[in-house]
Amino acid sequence: MREIYENATQTLAWLGGKGDDDPDAVFDLLRRLATAQRRRRACTPPDKRTIYELSSAEAAEYNLPKTTSKIWKALLILFLRPWFARLWVIQEFNVSKSVAIYCYNSEISAADFMAGVECSNELGPLWLFSSNMSLTNPFRVLKNQSQDVEHPSLISLLVGFSYFQASDQRDKVYALLGLVPAYERANIIPNYNLTTKQVFHSTTIAILEQSGNLDILCAVTKQPTQAETEVSGLPSWVCDYRNSSPHCLLPQYDFLRNGGMSRPQNFAPTRTQRVNTLSQLIGKSSS
Repeated sequence: MREIYENATQTLAWLGGKGDDDPDAVFDLLRRLATAQRRRRACTPPDKRTIYELSSAEAAEYNLPKTTSKIWKALLILFLRPWFARLWVIQEFNVSKSVAIYCYNSEISAADFMAGVECSNELGPLWLFSSNMSLTNPFRVLKNQSQDVEHPSLISLLVGFSYFQASDQRDKVYALLGLVPAYERANIIPNYNLTTKQVFHSTTIAILEQSGNLDILCAVTKQPTQAETEVSGLPSWVCDYRNSSPHCLLPQYDFLRNGGMSRPQNFAPTRTQRVNTLSQLIGKSSS
């Protein structure tokens, strides 16, 4: 899949048809926010004030809606669409040369999309609808990282994105292979003739052999609430990559914190939490 996305002239991301979020209005807002974000970044020092710290004149100069505008809630609803919880789209978004995002009859460039939602996160109006709201999007694992910043390891990706959704649980591993260097995935060959148990087992062994250490074992958690969801017969030392907890990672594998990323206070694999933590799962937006 990596080669397909890498060789594509442009990738078109389809979020779905018209819904309660009013895609036309939301995409227009994101473009306005993208423009505002570039202006904020051009200031010396960069303007990182929330919308509540701006005067009415300053907010108007940035062309920002009022905090009471319904468009902010529409933006939140957009991020509740299933597309934002799908595991495969992370690779699709990161590896592609160019991405255009479509929703109903609306279109927006990936650059405007990411700058816009980063701006909305910094401004803070979405906090009105969720006490732990922090939005951007989860697809900046590789894009626009400086050359001196290492890419997240396979361990970090497997655990950090375990709560994203895949219709085939084997893709909890396979969907992330294209995001790591070739040497890390060399011994993990996608094979859909294997069971989920076999894929998780062989992946853990491959990571142990490639890394030369036991760090992957720090990702193994056995919680009572997960008992009914664990892969049947999985050895106790093999991570169930569907239910991994990022709290168990060693610091050097915490890609959520390294490279300008951070982890939310309350982390749980629920639909609401996926939205709440989107910006924590990406790097810096383009200036």
